[in-house]
Amino acid sequence: NEFPDESIPLRIRKVLEELGPAYIKLGQMLSTRPDLVGIEIATELQQLRDNTPITPFDEIKEVIESELGRPIDEVYANIDENPIGSASIGQVYRAELKRNGEEVAIKVQKPNSKEIIESDVKIMKFLAPQIDKFVSKSKIYNLPGMVSEFERSIFKEINYMEEVMNMQNLANNFKNVSYIKIPHAYTEYCSGKVITME
Repeated sequence: NEFPDESIPLRIRKVLEELGPAYIKLGQMLSTRPDLVGIEIATELQQLRDNTPITPFDEIKEVIESELGRPIDEVYANIDENPIGSASIGQVYRAELKRNGEEVAIKVQKPNSKEIIESDVKIMKFLAPQIDKFVSKSKIYNLPGMVSEFERSIFKEINYMEEVMNMQNLANNFKNVSYIKIPHAYTEYCSGKVITME
């Protein structure tokens, strides 16, 4: 027992952080479900952050060029190679569009995120029924059901075109509301792994 003085909820959070992005996302989802995991665990899981190492820009550049099918400098000018945001799955950069100098944000999925998450979800699906049998004596969690729900949501999240469609739908829904502004997505510079937006 490496953390003898720590509470079970804290130990659960630390294990999820150690296991990586998919497990952090699962914990974040469970943090919104105190009815399933209890208030103490849900409260602790709310502290999960996407604190993952920053991926070097050379690797991010390869993703952008591969996704957009052209050299990065044909699309963007003055791209700042230091991300203004970084999470477990993606990083965000500030740049200008080459065609008109407009300032944009580029959200880029980190390399191999999809493959890592697919592998982690397979492991979760294998383990969920075993853990469910073990803990179901005291509580009914339905871990296989939770993992299935998580699988649906995480695969939507890693397809950035889903996010682009959601942005467009929101923009349309709130077009007559002056105090709500949804950033415009430049769909010609968007893909499943890249979003270019205002």
